[in-house]
Amino acid sequence: PINKIAFNKLKVILKNKNDFELLKELVLPYQKNQPDNMMARIDLIEVYLWSKDPQWETMADEILNNNISNDYIIKLLLKKILEHDFVDYANEIIRLKKKEGFYSLEMGNYYMSRMDYENAIKKLLIYLEKNPTKYNKISEKIIAIPEYEEVQKNIHSMLKKANKKTSNLLLSDLAFKANDFENSY
Repeated sequence: PINKIAFNKLKVILKNKNDFELLKELVLPYQKNQPDNMMARIDLIEVYLWSKDPQWETMADEILNNNISNDYIIKLLLKKILEHDFVDYANEIIRLKKKEGFYSLEMGNYYMSRMDYENAIKKLLIYLEKNPTKYNKISEKIIAIPEYEEVQKNIHSMLKKANKKTSNLLLSDLAFKANDFENSY
């Protein structure tokens, strides 16, 4: 099928049945009938990721090489890759973009969802540096991190090392959350 809606419905049904071979049989002509449609190529990569077919990486490299300046396509590709926990590959794509802060919020969210708070803080601070008007959004994320003593010590240490105005404000927010009102000012 070329119809995106019909294809997506079939994709969901076959994924739920774990029938990846049939799904690959359907996705190949779907993509070949639309060779210039990057979304169809990303659908193809997604199917290969689901089926654990290593060809996904070759296809992703091709999309990356031909679309490195297209942030929208690269973000879609990164989203699919991270859904399958290929973090090193995603970080390599981000490095190739040579654009400070690119995808840092999304990577921060990814690391938060994996409870990798150290990497999450690093990425969120990069995002905050490039987007200072988003302070409240980042503060809420950092404040929401569980209050385990070791985790909080690491967060405080990272924020102190960052030694930026926003990291000091974040430390103040964390102190306020912990009812440490003397250090919250």
